[in-house]
Amino acid sequence: MTKPDFSGTWRLNLKKSHLLGAPVAEVEMRIAHDEPDFVQDIKTVFADGRIALATFRGVSTGASFENTIGEHAVTSRAIWDGDTLVIESSFAGSRLRDRWSLSSDGSELHMAHLDDALAGQIAVLERR
Repeated sequence: MTKPDFSGTWRLNLKKSHLLGAPVAEVEMRIAHDEPDFVQDIKTVFADGRIALATFRGVSTGASFENTIGEHAVTSRAIWDGDTLVIESSFAGSRLRDRWSLSSDGSELHMAHLDDALAGQIAVLERR
C-alpha cells in the first residue's frame, strides 16, 4: 500500500482550523517527505506580530527521534495508522499525538489532536 506523500508548501486556513494557544495570524509550512523520512519547516506569524521558525525532522518507522523546538528538547516517534501518520511527542512535561492526513484530492493537509494535551485542535492547511 502506497503511503500519502505530504511534500509541498502548505498555508493554514484559519477559518477551517480550530487552534489552541496564542492567537495566530498565519502559518506556512514546507514539508519534504521521502518515505520514511520527513522534514517540516514551519513559519508561524502570531497575531501580535511575533514570528517563530521551527524545523522538525523525523522518520515514520516507529523509531524514536529527537528535535529541539525553542528551548525544549522533544522526543518523538511516528508510525502509520492506515493513511494517517501519527506523531507522538513528549517535551516539557507534555505529551502530544498529532495525526496527519490528506484530503481525498490531496489539496488539504489535516493535522489533528484528538486525545492529548491539545485535544480538539485541528489545523487545516491548503496546498500552495
